[in-house]
Amino acid sequence: MKNNSRIINFLRKLFRFLFVLITLKLTAGVCLNIICLFFPSFPIPAGGINFYGEAFLEAETSYQLFGSDLFSGQSEVVLRLKEIESEDLLYRIVRFFDFTIFNLLIYFLFKKASDLFTNLANTYKTSDNFSWDNYRIIKGIGFLLLGLWTYGVINGLLFSLVLVKNVVVQGLSASFHPALLELPGLISVLLIFVFAEVYRSGIVIQEEVELTI
Repeated sequence: MKNNSRIINFLRKLFRFLFVLITLKLTAGVCLNIICLFFPSFPIPAGGINFYGEAFLEAETSYQLFGSDLFSGQSEVVLRLKEIESEDLLYRIVRFFDFTIFNLLIYFLFKKASDLFTNLANTYKTSDNFSWDNYRIIKGIGFLLLGLWTYGVINGLLFSLVLVKNVVVQGLSASFHPALLELPGLISVLLIFVFAEVYRSGIVIQEEVELTI
């Protein structure tokens, strides 16, 4: 029981700390992006736009596996651009909205996680861990994660199919598409919703037991 209490309190403090960090990052980042929007030569860069797209290329590759013979030849590799950068005004506007939307979702995600473990820590001693308030928080976390996943897909579609054209990397032409690596994020979202329904069942059982007593 004591170990469970320590874990809950640790997670409460951890998510509270992360919530404070994302609050500072969101505030500073929004201010910096607004400044760079009107003053592109500002000495502190606002960074680039995250790009959730990937491309498959046939490139000359060599490697040695388990100390065996050396492989050398054509191999399919995955190319992912870490960020997209430009000095264009439209780019700076899109970067502002990209930063704000993404970090707002993270902000509310950490806030709800902090609220959840705060509630659990406060009700732990009374053994009243199942509540509709916590259920709504868990569902909210699921929807926020779904929002992050959806935003990544929209980003990949928008940039790879519409905005980013004629990409050449070391002489090789690359055609981008939304990153398939984002699919595990959807699985995580589904697991959160499943957990929320299991938690809801616990609330119903607890209420039935209280009515029986």
